Amino acid sequence: EFWKPSAGAYKVKVLEEPREHEFVDKDGKKIPQWNLDIHNGEKEVTWTISKGQTLSSAYGQLILLGEANNGLKGINFTLLVKRSQNKNEYTITEAVELIKKKEVEIVKWCQERN
Repeated sequence: EFWKPSAGAYKVKVLEEPREHEFVDKDGKKIPQWNLDIHNGEKEVTWTISKGQTLSSAYGQLILLGEANNGLKGINFTLLVKRSQNKNEYTITEAVELIKKKEVEIVKWCQERN
């Protein structure tokens, strides 16, 4: 069963490592995604996540969480979902500090090259 979270907070447990997936939209455009088997606090579901381009995307946050924990399988996290302009915004609370740390690393990297 596929899961599209609505606004709210969820306690999530990752059951397996993500699987690569490709969605083809009505115009034939291929959109790379992940299928992530999770327990969403109520039941086991598959959460489909588009591969975002930023650290703050759900994908970026999961990448950082996976890097910090040697993978995603077995990881527990809190997912906050906010509805904004007909679109969901995702925050993984355990990734917030990881994003800040990564941003500091990026700034330092840029400064070293100036």
